[in-house]
Amino acid sequence: MTSRHTVALLADPEDEGGIVQAVDARADLKVVRRCADLPEVRAAVRAGIADLVVLRAAEPDLDTLVIEELHLGGAGVLLLIDESTHTQARSLGADALAQKSNPERVVEALENYIRGGHIHIPNESMPPDPFTQDTCVTRDAEAELKDKAAAGHRTQTERGRGTILAVWGTSGAPGRSTFALGIAHALAETAPTILIDGDMRNPSLAHMAGIPLDSSGIAVLARAALRGVLDDRDLEAALVPYALRLSILTGLTTPHRWREVGPGALDAIVMAAARLCPWVVVDLAAVTLDEVADETRHIGDRDDTTAAILRRADEIMCVARADVLGISRLTHALTWLEELNVSAQLRIVMNRVASAATGSRPYSAIGTALQAIIPERSAYLVPEDTAVAKGLLKGRSVVAAFPRSPAAQALCDVAGSLNGTRAHVSRKRRRGRHVKH
Repeated sequence: MTSRHTVALLADPEDEGGIVQAVDARADLKVVRRCADLPEVRAAVRAGIADLVVLRAAEPDLDTLVIEELHLGGAGVLLLIDESTHTQARSLGADALAQKSNPERVVEALENYIRGGHIHIPNESMPPDPFTQDTCVTRDAEAELKDKAAAGHRTQTERGRGTILAVWGTSGAPGRSTFALGIAHALAETAPTILIDGDMRNPSLAHMAGIPLDSSGIAVLARAALRGVLDDRDLEAALVPYALRLSILTGLTTPHRWREVGPGALDAIVMAAARLCPWVVVDLAAVTLDEVADETRHIGDRDDTTAAILRRADEIMCVARADVLGISRLTHALTWLEELNVSAQLRIVMNRVASAATGSRPYSAIGTALQAIIPERSAYLVPEDTAVAKGLLKGRSVVAAFPRSPAAQALCDVAGSLNGTRAHVSRKRRRGRHVKH
């Protein structure tokens, strides 16, 4: 005997009757709840009353967080669209789309979804547009397209975008944000660069750069991303020009607002930035080192948000403080990162190198210590330099304020290794080191 799937329906009054009749005419489908609003839909799924949701895309409070909540409750989600909502709906992460005025197409989409099972498709790979395909669309159809181009899928879909550099590191204030500001400024010497404050624990780039934090640029864009309406114009309007070829997207005004920017929203913002600029530098928070769960991609905690960008990044700069405690914390951070199975190029940065912390031969001591942790891998060393703090007092990175200082020259060397060009300051005065072991 065929099991019957139960449907919770939230549709416009003029569409509801036709959809109910079409659904109930099928032996394997039954509308069990005609919902008056979105909370009633969510309650039906949480109570286990419905395993399918048919929901109007024009619902005011609908966003990716709601879709993900319904998925976590075990429900498949079909969005009812018209010409005014189909573009937005395609980015919300639903299982299927169907024109709201065509009940038979709605039923066909539901049955295609049931046959295909609960297959999750990432937001960057949405179903084709029903208004250009003259058909209902489910994840089944998208899965066929993905199977044909499984090899090299990521390269093909992301070709032409800028390089995403995640600046991450250990706990204990190793200087991630200071490094991110400096490396972004150095990269901007050769190509347009966007610096994003993605630190959900201690957002500080606006303060370092001397930018008045009247509103949070990242929070504004996150709201648009969750609604599926983020576009390049939104991003350009939120960016704050900081230097020649360098713009900054300010972070949260207070870390207590971290729930406003989930993993999916930050990922969408970073990808939008990568469509605009050759370089996107994202300053990320240290993590608790707890296990990151894949199923909480959109509604996870701050560690999940950091993990989402580390998975997305092309390059990762892991910053640790150059002392005994910093090296110990680096061990744990790298173990946590390994569990994420990231594909990005990992580069280690030992920051604030000084003889007071590591002895009279700091570079040799650090190289020996790192050999036991990351054998066969090199590390960049950035020296302790009072010019860094002096530059921040002026609201400028050390690269801009004191370009001939040892820290600035070390940062330019790192930038040069990333983009394959020589940095803009004279090499004969460089003091930064690149240690291999």
